[in-house]
This record gives sequence, structure tokens and C-alpha cells, in this order.
Amino acid sequence: MIFVRRATLDDIEAIVAAYTAAWRAGFQYMFSAAVFEVDGFDAARRTECTDGVFRDGTDTFVGELDGRVVGYVVARADGHDSVIDDIWVHPSSWGRGIAAALIARAEDDMRNRGGRLLSAWVPEDSPTGRRFFDKLGWRPSGELDQLDLYGANDNRLVEYLRELESVDLTRGIPRPTRSLERTQARPPSL
Repeated sequence: MIFVRRATLDDIEAIVAAYTAAWRAGFQYMFSAAVFEVDGFDAARRTECTDGVFRDGTDTFVGELDGRVVGYVVARADGHDSVIDDIWVHPSSWGRGIAAALIARAEDDMRNRGGRLLSAWVPEDSPTGRRFFDKLGWRPSGELDQLDLYGANDNRLVEYLRELESVDLTRGIPRPTRSLERTQARPPSL
């Protein structure tokens, strides 16, 4: 079962493990094998991860699968604009709905803070990442930025946007009407 909750300091080891494993698996097509063999590679990933997870002004949520933290998302509000700074899921849990649950939680959190537009930067050379955001209804804005990692590699980021529709809680939550029920009769039971 998937459960998403606000991250605590007790989650840091699981967050770092998810980040490092996902970074290796997700970027293996973008960088040469030598990048992953550099002394200090894992230590550098740990520092990047811990520096970004609990920064002032950010909200971090973890996704649990069967009681084990397997991914996280970091989002921050900036007025009516909000940003997904990071989303990482351990490769052993890819395809299980964790990332979609994390994004949904970040969208709800940013919407509740008054956000109207949410953005995320996705590597241009990541068909999986781009398909993921497309599937969730996000759209490329047309903006590109340079991913400046390991100098010689020319990798760009594509900005994806999601409009956050506002919810009027004074009107209550809409309920389905009878017209939304199944129109075909059920087959008789034997």
C-alpha cells in the first residue's frame, strides 16, 4: 500500500538511498560510466540530497510502499508560482505509483498555499521523465535550461508546467449524480 506523508529527519537515510539509486539508474544514459566511478560519487550525491531536502521554505514528503520509504518530493511555494525541486523514487519501486502519489501530494500542498502554477525541470534526454509528466497532465512550457553537470556532457532541462485549479471549499465537495452511474444493467447472478 502507498502512503505519502511529510518527511522527518528520521527519513534521511531512506531518502538518500532512494536519491542515489535513482540518480544512477535514471542518468546512466546521460553520462559516461566514468562519471559513476569517480571517487566520492556517492558522498557527493548524499550532500546534494541532504542539502536540498530540508531547506527553509521547502516542503518535503516521502512515499512509503508497504511501510518502507522508497521516494520523496521537494516542493516550494513562491507566491502564486510553485516549484518541484526534486522527485526521486528508488528504482526497485518504479512503476508502482509512488511518483504519481508524491506529485499529487505536492500539487495539493502548493494549491493549499495559494499556488496557481507549478513547475518542474526535466532532463530533455529523459523520455521516461517526460512521459511521466505528460501522463499526469503537465505540459512543456517551451523553456529550456542547461544542466551543468560534468562539463563535457551537453544536457538540457525542459520546463514542465501544471496549472493548479483552485478549490472553493465553501461550496463543499461535489458528489456524483445518478447520471454518472452505470447505464447498463448488471448480468444476472447465477
